[in-house]
Amino acid sequence: MTKPSHSNNNKIQIHQELLDLIPDYLKRREEDLSKIREHLSKNQLEEISRICHKVLGTAQSYGLFALSEDFSKLQQQIKSNASPESLLATLTSIEKDLEEIKMWITLF
Repeated sequence: MTKPSHSNNNKIQIHQELLDLIPDYLKRREEDLSKIREHLSKNQLEEISRICHKVLGTAQSYGLFALSEDFSKLQQQIKSNASPESLLATLTSIEKDLEEIKMWITLF
C-alpha cells in the first residue's frame, strides 16, 4: 500500500493515484447535496439515507474521512428522527465542509 500523498490532520488522506479523480468526485457530491435538499423539502428521508449510505463508503475510499463522518452524522440524524431544522443545519455544515475540501484540493 502506498502512503497518502496529501493529508490534512487525518480528515483527508488522499493517495497520489486518486488525486486526479477528486474534482469529479466532489462535483458528484455537490449533486448529491442538491438531491438531498430536494428530498428534504419533500420529507423523503429514506432517499436521503440511501444517498448518505452510498457516500459513506466512497468518501472513505477516497480518503475523505471528514466528508464520510458528515454524511454518517446526517444518516444517524435521520435514523433518530431528528427535526427537519437539525437535518438542514447538518446539510449546511456538509456544504461548507465540501467547499473547504475543494479549496484544500486546489493547493495540489
